Amino acid sequence: MPICRSCRRKWKYKQTLSNLSRSGNQWDCPFCGETQYPTFTSMIRFALLYFVAAASLLVFVLLIYHLFKWQV
Repeated sequence: MPICRSCRRKWKYKQTLSNLSRSGNQWDCPFCGETQYPTFTSMIRFALLYFVAAASLLVFVLLIYHLFKWQV
């Protein structure tokens, strides 16, 4: 979870996800309102997270498709 560099408070999981869904590379701290910028390492981690989630969804959809294809 991100930690604000100004107030040193740890963000909640829901606040982190809401900031990830927004476009742009600056986030506002929900506690003090200071603008935060993601580090290169955190951007790579989030990109990997999105890739794994998308790949998992694709595999799940293909699996369901093949299961129901044989029943028709």
